[in-house]
Formats: sequence, structure tokens, C-alpha cells
Amino acid sequence: MLIIQHNLFIWSGSSEKIISKKFGELVLMEYIWSFLEREWVDAADKSILDSQTKFDEVSNKVAKALKNTGGFLNELAGNEPIALPHTLWFGILDLAQNLIQRSSLIATYGLCYYLAIESLNRAPSSFIQFKSIELLLHLYNIDNKVFSMIEIDFDQYTQKLSENNLEDSLEKFRNLLTFVKEKYLEDLKILSNNTGKGKEGKGKNLNQNSYLKKEQISNSNILDVIADEITCPISSEPTDQLCILKCQHMLALSNLKKLKQKICPNCREKIEDNDIRYLPQNSIYKNLYTKFLNLDIFYLQLN
Repeated sequence: MLIIQHNLFIWSGSSEKIISKKFGELVLMEYIWSFLEREWVDAADKSILDSQTKFDEVSNKVAKALKNTGGFLNELAGNEPIALPHTLWFGILDLAQNLIQRSSLIATYGLCYYLAIESLNRAPSSFIQFKSIELLLHLYNIDNKVFSMIEIDFDQYTQKLSENNLEDSLEKFRNLLTFVKEKYLEDLKILSNNTGKGKEGKGKNLNQNSYLKKEQISNSNILDVIADEITCPISSEPTDQLCILKCQHMLALSNLKKLKQKICPNCREKIEDNDIRYLPQNSIYKNLYTKFLNLDIFYLQLN
């Protein structure tokens, strides 16, 4: 994944503009979603309790070793390698966080938002909960208006734990949420002091007592932006098989094949076969299809 990300950044940032930044980010997001989809399936096949127990065992082992710093290396060398569960999952979420630091596209932010929400809802341990929370807080700091629903998401998650009578998990999550918020605030202060600009991102200043503005803003706006990015202008429907033309307009692969004239239906520019870039969005489309469908129903009800 790191190699894929590195190459996409180089190709989209080079003077030759081998690919557009938008195309590169959409390709990377599809890879991220496809890899995480496998992690979600693996997690669903295992007991959440077993995963958390494994995480706790490894965490306790590390903590025990750290108490004796003099023998720390011997402790590590004398036992089997310490490996936290779901490290690939954690690493992919970290890649997503790195991507949104580079990006300025709302669609990319939105895809990372749903990625974090899905990961939080499927998290088999506090290890993944931690990174999901951190990613969501980072998105809020980038744009607190677009992502003002994140505090509501946290409330809904705690409510779900409560409804399922998972009191122990509920207490752990609340403590973790408080810890990550405080840690993130401290990180922002350090970054602010280092840059000397006194800014904490595009969002408003954060504080521990009033972290996020509780404002009932529907996330349908974010979903609209994502849907627009993978919607064919001919069918006016999101699709999982897209092609990007040289003019940067998109078409569904099926509709491209049906064109009687090799001309972009948007700008009328001639389409050359060598200039067509294939953009599969299978994982993104499959995981967000229900949300797209519900969005259509929502708009029909409004009308």
C-alpha cells in the first residue's frame, strides 16, 4: 500500500502530470477500501471478545516490559515477537489520515469519514477504535462545518454499546474517547507552537469542555459529493466501473462502449483510446450502495 500511495503521489505531482490528482486519490481510496473490506470480513469471523483479550494481553506484556527499562531489549529478545492484532487495519487507517492531510477534495474527506465510521462500528478492539476516533477528529479539525455530525456519531456509538448491555465496553470506550481527544488537543498545540502560526486547522479552536459543536447537520451533503464523483453523466447514477477521459470528465464503462461517436458528451472533445483511464470503484460502490439508495429515497420523500 505504501508503494502504491508513493507512486500515485509522484505521478500526480510530477510536471508531466501522468495522472490527475483527483484520479490518483480515487484510485488510492479504492485500494484502501478494498484492503479494509478484507479486514472487516476477517474481524466478523472472529469473536470481538477474543480480539480484545488478545490486544489486552499484548498491551500488558508491553507495559510489563517497560517497567524494567534496563531489561526491555532482553525481554523482547527472549520472547516471541510482540505483535498487536489488526496492525494492517490500523496502518491503512493511518494511510487514510496521511491522505487527507495532502488532499483538498471534499470527496476524499467524505470517503475517509465513512471509512472511519465503518471501522469504528466494526472495531474488534480498542486498538482500532483509537485510530478510528483519531481519524474522525482529524477530519473535524480540517472542516468543522462539513463534519459537525461527528460528535453525534460518537453519541450514537455509545448508545449502541449501552443498548447491547456492554457496560464494560461502554466505560472503556468513553475513557478512550476522552484520552484521544485530550491527546489530539495536545498534538495540535505542539504543531501550533512549532509553526508559530497559532492555527489549528480550518476548524474552530477546540477545548476539552466543548470539543465539537452539536449541530444536527445531515451527512447527506457528504454523500452527495461522493456520489457525484462516481456518477456517470449519461445515466445520472453512481457506478462501480468508471472511465476518466483526457478532458477529466467521467463516463461509465458500459456507456462509453455505447457511444456512437468517440466524443465526450460533456465537452465534445474527441476521445482517443490511449487517453482513457479505467477507474474501478467496486469496493467503494459496494460498501456505500445502501447509503446511496437511502439518499435517493430521502430526496424522493422531500419532493
